[in-house]
Amino acid sequence: MDTDTYSNADIAKYLNETFVNIRIDTDKDPDTAKKFKVRAIPDTRFLDSGGKELLRIIGHRAEFFDQVKSLGEIAAVELSVKNNPKNVPTLIAASIVYLKLGRIDEAGALLETAIDNDRDNASGKREELFYRLGLVNMKAGNDAKAEAAWAEVGKMDPENKKGYIDDLQFDRCLKQTDEEDYHGAERSLGDFLKRYPDSEHVPEARYLLGMSQFFMEKREDAVSTWKDLIREKPDTDAAKKAEKGLKFAEKKTKK
Repeated sequence: MDTDTYSNADIAKYLNETFVNIRIDTDKDPDTAKKFKVRAIPDTRFLDSGGKELLRIIGHRAEFFDQVKSLGEIAAVELSVKNNPKNVPTLIAASIVYLKLGRIDEAGALLETAIDNDRDNASGKREELFYRLGLVNMKAGNDAKAEAAWAEVGKMDPENKKGYIDDLQFDRCLKQTDEEDYHGAERSLGDFLKRYPDSEHVPEARYLLGMSQFFMEKREDAVSTWKDLIREKPDTDAAKKAEKGLKFAEKKTKK
């Protein structure tokens, strides 16, 4: 955490300006560790002024800063929902923040409320509502409900004019890689890249394809996939991850 997170100037500035920060050495203060049921470190907790736990992050996560910034947005989001309880864009924005923080039930409840309040699609966002409801259910492990919600998106926008079909297809691919189903992911990602060559997710899909190939011991294919990505999309985050993947592959090859 010190090397990769707290040493980041943007993260440090945000933490210092937004929160009162305290570091506990669990070896020197075992009572506090016991009180908060610390089982592994690093263990980062965010509490409100009354001591209520708002967010817990165990270990070092790449999404640490996103989660922390989302926590800082909660007060503004909850006020917006209180003042505009039936406004669809407001409910969507709040659901996004809750989902980032892992407050899945609250995110889903907001989306279901928005769907009920917008049956005639006056907002023009019904496709997005069902897409996000599917995403929430997938995060919750409710695959059947996720697919049911996404089926509604397909019915409303079969030609993907609003761009949610490729989003949900990519989310399916992400789920497979997260579950280390690399054989399935390789097939799904290959299909995704053929169907949606203009999608904004293409760079990340190509990186994940290379990763799946690598873990399937198809190292030559992985190297080729990553090199093509770096050559064709050099300024993307996916290309930077592919560069790290190549270095790791080279080390493995030398061994």
